[in-house]
Amino acid sequence: VRCVQETAILDGDIDPEWIESLNTVMDDNKVLTLVSNERIPLTPAMRLLFEVSNLRNATPATVSRGGVLFINETDVGWKPYMDSWIERSADKNKKFDENDPTARPPIDDIPKSVFYRCFQSYIEGNTEISRFNHICPVVDIMMVMTICSILDALLQKWGNDLKNLKEEDQKIAYEAFFVYAAMWAFGGSLGGGQDDEADFKAFNTMWRAASKVVKFPEGNNLCFDYYYDPTKMQWIHWQQEVQTYVPADEVIFSKIMVHTFNTVRLKTLLKMHVQRRKPIMFIGSAGTGKTTVFRDFLGETQRNECEYSVINFNSYTTSLSLQKNIESRVEKKSGRRFGLGMNKVLISVSYTH
Repeated sequence: VRCVQETAILDGDIDPEWIESLNTVMDDNKVLTLVSNERIPLTPAMRLLFEVSNLRNATPATVSRGGVLFINETDVGWKPYMDSWIERSADKNKKFDENDPTARPPIDDIPKSVFYRCFQSYIEGNTEISRFNHICPVVDIMMVMTICSILDALLQKWGNDLKNLKEEDQKIAYEAFFVYAAMWAFGGSLGGGQDDEADFKAFNTMWRAASKVVKFPEGNNLCFDYYYDPTKMQWIHWQQEVQTYVPADEVIFSKIMVHTFNTVRLKTLLKMHVQRRKPIMFIGSAGTGKTTVFRDFLGETQRNECEYSVINFNSYTTSLSLQKNIESRVEKKSGRRFGLGMNKVLISVSYTH
């Protein structure tokens, strides 16, 4: 006899306006009573799981009916996520599709051993990595997830090429990929202190000292100025990826885009996350080029694969006008469900001040 268990996960604040309706469900009776006096019993295979950050709005009746389990970030940590990502237990029986950008590339014994060692030496054993200021609140699990996301993108791009290298070269390349991913995961959000430039220089000094196997080129450049090329087995400065600007005829001045190595590396990270269907946030003060980088990236996307729209907000923008604006750009699927056409990806860009 096969028993299938159904679980409903309710993610959000527990509001008394709706949670009180579930009091009868959370009782021993397990019966949902609707306004129409209709009674719907829960089957033995059904479960309710409330995932909340706090219980500020919960009433004592709700707290007494539900089993409360407080999970602290430091108690669980990031190691369970790292283990599941490296082991890929859910993907072992699946065939890797190179054409699927969301598919997780396989990790064999060589990269597995390298990544385990790198997480221990660069993250767990590096006490200085958590002493820097960040421009927004960050937690360790978030930065570890960013490392895994960037590594997945790099493995999908270079995985087949790395397998043709010698074992020692493979280990060096995999560690270089980890150094690159962890560098942006922990150092990409630096700032918010009295001197942002000093924070970047301090992180650069610390990260260069930690990267003993794959050393960065000597000089005054920051570690963020380089990426690793496994075909050349060395760090390459982003300046070499900058294309020469060719003026166009009759172009609007406000739309002129002259690339620098800063915009090139940001667009590369943006492309990695978009291809992997992962969210990404650009943070910076006004005039730092956030909108320019996004617009330039969106302008290079294939309209048959990606769909985007620019919506300007002002003091007259209402929720109804925003809803109508979004609905005019999507297709109605069924009922109240809307979405894009087949094989298209929606790119949403939000600006928060």
